[in-house]
Amino acid sequence: MSASFGEVRRSQVVTTYGPGSLIPIDEHSYMVAGLDNWDASDMSLEIHEPRLERYLGVEGFRLPPSSDGDQRGARDIPVIKFPRIHICSKCERLGRYRDVAGVGGACSTCSSRLVTSRFIVVCESGHVSDFPYHRWVHRGTNVPEGLEHQLSLKAEGRSASLDDIKVNCSCGAMRAMRGALGKNAMAGVVLCFGDQPWLRGSDPVACEHLPRAVQRGASNVWQPLTESAISIPPWSDEASRYVDRYWSALLVMPRDILDTAVRAMLRDQVGIHADEVLAVISERQRLMDGPLPTPTGLREQEHSALQRGRLDEGRKQQFVCILPDPAEVIPAPVADLRLVTRLREIRALTGFYRLQRPRAGESGAPLSRKPLRWLPAIEVSGEGVFVGLDLEAVRRWEDLSAVRARIARLGGSNDPDGQPLPPERVPTPRRVLVHTLAHALIDQWSLDCGYPSASLRERLYVGEEMAGFLVYTATSDSAGSLGGVVGMAKEGRFARSLAEAIARAAWCSNDPLCVESGAVGVDARNLGACHACVLLPETSCEIGNTLLDRGVLIGADDGCPGFFEGLLA
Repeated sequence: MSASFGEVRRSQVVTTYGPGSLIPIDEHSYMVAGLDNWDASDMSLEIHEPRLERYLGVEGFRLPPSSDGDQRGARDIPVIKFPRIHICSKCERLGRYRDVAGVGGACSTCSSRLVTSRFIVVCESGHVSDFPYHRWVHRGTNVPEGLEHQLSLKAEGRSASLDDIKVNCSCGAMRAMRGALGKNAMAGVVLCFGDQPWLRGSDPVACEHLPRAVQRGASNVWQPLTESAISIPPWSDEASRYVDRYWSALLVMPRDILDTAVRAMLRDQVGIHADEVLAVISERQRLMDGPLPTPTGLREQEHSALQRGRLDEGRKQQFVCILPDPAEVIPAPVADLRLVTRLREIRALTGFYRLQRPRAGESGAPLSRKPLRWLPAIEVSGEGVFVGLDLEAVRRWEDLSAVRARIARLGGSNDPDGQPLPPERVPTPRRVLVHTLAHALIDQWSLDCGYPSASLRERLYVGEEMAGFLVYTATSDSAGSLGGVVGMAKEGRFARSLAEAIARAAWCSNDPLCVESGAVGVDARNLGACHACVLLPETSCEIGNTLLDRGVLIGADDGCPGFFEGLLA
């Protein structure tokens, strides 16, 4: 017999509470189980995005279970009780739940309520275990556990520091928690057990990483690894969605009868033409037979689609991209402006990490014991504005020695440990310029268009032939397509908002410390950037508020010319 412990939004399953994460409910904590334990038969709402499917090697995506009414009778997402160690709120007894819990889940000694331990240990490979209180209080010695070693945890209450939290053993040993959360605190105390409790039935794996003690509610305990793609023609058209519904049958259908079969299937369909469906089938087959897409390749395809545009043909399209009114002023050095009045984005959860993001070429912690043919994902709709910079002007600017010297202060293509960075996190003049401008415009538009900055997102397009970005809003309901963002490229608003954004970037309340600072932020990957100027909520930035510098927009005292200095005049 199962019980329901709480509720989370469907989108949170992909971004906050995926497999391996901890959900606090009242005074207890639960860990979301791996995908193997989800009832996939109840997850009937499948979504498709062929380009992303091909890149991730899956056959489709599935919406997480929901009690919203579209999946009646669907089972909840399974969870397990974790951490397993609990503390009695009265007698302060400390131990595994099965050892200290009595009738009704209360303390078996004094019948008082039990609370979940606030400390756990995790490692960079994603493994997680209970905090080793026994070995901590005995300073790593091999003292066997038993009745003569009963533990208790006492908070003296004089302050909130860890020095006032003490672990006591009935043998007389005592040790404060001070220093337990240090980076090397577990050295000589315990090795990583290789536990993966979210993967029910899995055995511990060998691990050479030194575990680190953290509080179970810390932000570095679980961070998602997601991939996303925007549906572009032909995958955004109604014919593609029709193919999605019958793809498993169309895939194995003999080629010599495909044309006749498709026309027969569409005999009673209104608004879908057989030639369009056959073209989508051919394109999808070519996608499957071709080389695996790369993240850069996916962005290049989207960039090309944004530049080509797509008129609203009055049908069920998921991508509409049009030019602004000819009277709209587009100030140099902006070369391209597009109104994306309709877009669809698929965000899929591919894994997660603890403590620090995996290095280039490394994968995160697994979502299931064995790879599955599907991944949890959400489908979101919205609207936005694409801004493309003049490539020739960008090339002239980024070739200046003063520009290159300033960006060199952000480091090279390796992380602090000497490992290569993913391409999208390598600091280059073009990437820092495009990224900082996107943040400046998001900050400005949040004041003008009615959306808070946390509801606006960026999508960067930076490459040999790309220097642009898409600012858009995408939500799982209709609130993402109210027209507020698109309105920023109408009736002269774009030129005004761009000028205001650059003018605001020219001054920060933390100046001169902000613009004259050295490399700061995560891994020292920012220069002139702080929360008073261009840093945004984490939901808005796709590279974690790094590679930002107001100096590339407005100029800096070290001689670096600002790309938009002309707008300041």
